Amino acid sequence: MNIPVITPAFGAVIGWMYKNICFENYMFTLVLFAVFVKLLLFPLGIKQQKTSLKQAKVRPMEAAIRKKYAGRNDKATQQKMQQEIMELYKTENVNPAAGCLPLLLQMPILFGLYSVIVNPLKYIAGFSNEIINVLNGAFGMRANYDINILKAITDMGTSVKPAIIDNINNGLAGANITSVNANGLVSQISELTNHFTVAGIDLTVNPTFAWNIYLIIPILTFVFAFFSTKIIRKFTYQTQQAQDAQSSMALMDWTMPLFSVWISFSLPSAIAIYWILQNILSAIQQIVLYKMYPIPPVTDEELKEAELKLKGRYTENVKNTKLEEPDYSSPIYEDVPEPSFDETPSISVSSAPNGLTGKIKNRIKETGKPLKARRKI
Repeated sequence: MNIPVITPAFGAVIGWMYKNICFENYMFTLVLFAVFVKLLLFPLGIKQQKTSLKQAKVRPMEAAIRKKYAGRNDKATQQKMQQEIMELYKTENVNPAAGCLPLLLQMPILFGLYSVIVNPLKYIAGFSNEIINVLNGAFGMRANYDINILKAITDMGTSVKPAIIDNINNGLAGANITSVNANGLVSQISELTNHFTVAGIDLTVNPTFAWNIYLIIPILTFVFAFFSTKIIRKFTYQTQQAQDAQSSMALMDWTMPLFSVWISFSLPSAIAIYWILQNILSAIQQIVLYKMYPIPPVTDEELKEAELKLKGRYTENVKNTKLEEPDYSSPIYEDVPEPSFDETPSISVSSAPNGLTGKIKNRIKETGKPLKARRKI
């Protein structure tokens, strides 16, 4: 897939690396280019990690909200819970969708990069589109990616070579291309294929199920895809929804690596090797980001404090708020005369409460003092 601006720019970079830094070694070029792309996307990784850090800070309060509605799965309750969580994010200035933006920006870059890798004749050798179309026509190929032309010329037998040369010459003549000839193109491409072989592996060959050295490429693709996924998840902040979906995530741990294996059997080895490099570098990048911006764990004390805040029993404002002076001009404040205790009230026997014994009545009469109230315990 040719992405405007991105694909030509990456093509120019990888072509320059191949000729000026990597000594015309395509494997070395892929390694260096993979590092270059990761460094280019590293600021997006930083932004994503900072978003995760902000989400982690509000996680105790989010957990308290979810606990508040635990066990109630009706639609109305779930909507109210999500509304409170969104209000929490808004209050704390957290955008949960911000972490997806770096991933979305990476997609066109990866598609543009794929087009560069599978078209070495265009971006490494510098062949024009017209010449590539002629070569595709000579070999009866679809004009999808020109790396197959390298493989076709490598596998071309001496018996069919004259016919292929004639087809190429006829195609060049039909396209009015006089600057090159078929023999020169075939020789140039044959020389290029020598730089596409490393440790006996031709990067233009598709791996098969045959028992040979190419079978190790899909195996390594699965291994690095599987373990890089585990490492990245370990050093990445997991939202509450992600933790609740552990079973489905475990399924993805196997599904995506197996999908990578299928891709490695369907495309030239160069793509699979680049995918392996990307998995290794992605795991390293995530570890580095985690060390730069560590995600603090949520403690039990933070969860309890969040629950108290949610219930209104604890707020920082209450702790720091001073009581105001009372307004004595208010009507509720009236002057009330204080009682005088100078004279001891007397009580007569006739006014004594009913139910008193004769002994107690005589005592009241003699002393003239009222009885003291006693509390029954």
